[in-house]
Amino acid sequence: MLVDLHAHTISSPDGHDTIEAMAARADELGIDILGITDHCDAMATRPYLGFFSEDMGCPEFHEDEMRERFFAARENGKHRVKLLYGIELGEPNLRPQETREVLARNSFDVVLGSVHTFLKDCEPDRIDFAETHPNEVVRYYLREVYDTVKLGGIDVLCHLDYPLRYLPAYPGFSQSLKPFEEEIRAILKLAAQKGIAMEINGKSYRNGKFLLEPFLIDWYREEGGEYLSYGSDSHRAEQLLRSYNEAKAYALAHDMNYFVYFEKRRPHPYRIG
Repeated sequence: MLVDLHAHTISSPDGHDTIEAMAARADELGIDILGITDHCDAMATRPYLGFFSEDMGCPEFHEDEMRERFFAARENGKHRVKLLYGIELGEPNLRPQETREVLARNSFDVVLGSVHTFLKDCEPDRIDFAETHPNEVVRYYLREVYDTVKLGGIDVLCHLDYPLRYLPAYPGFSQSLKPFEEEIRAILKLAAQKGIAMEINGKSYRNGKFLLEPFLIDWYREEGGEYLSYGSDSHRAEQLLRSYNEAKAYALAHDMNYFVYFEKRRPHPYRIG
């Protein structure tokens, strides 16, 4: 079985292709199940359901439009791939009531949870690391992740390695999450208790390895986590299934023999070995 549980379309501010284009590419790749998980971000200093990106003018999230596009594409029935109705909630802990309302209004198959913020919405290239050490940035990020998991309502914890995409090497910061074991284990223990899967993100495969460091998978398993999910985090159809074979091998190498997808918010593990 081939499943890609993390894909963005033109209903995301940074998406480039329609659902139909994504589905057509999924058919070409032989993907059986594709999660359409467009962005819904709640930034601390922005109006709720806005996506933080200065060069995009902070476009709004259009819930009704997203829903209409998805069900029109799924009901069209032209594609072999099974489409899952999903969403990626960014920083849902910042707007818990509005987040609950979004979830109540929609019958999602899968809900991804993620954090994209650094220090009150400040992008990494605007942080003065002479004043704020990268370690403090990571701790801020991990507090937000913990609060996101604590809030609940999500099925998959996405790209836990996110700071490693952007934070530079700096004295006292080795571009590793290893020094933050206590904070990360608390996150992973809570995620395991809530049945939240941890994602291997295809976008985070760089220079022959995943930014999701191997001990993170081990810690998740040790804290009771059962399942990993795979998501390409595609924003273009050509990115679907990226780094899938590497993700599969990575999971197996760490004694995780199943990936999981969600349908009607229920987990469906499938063997990858």
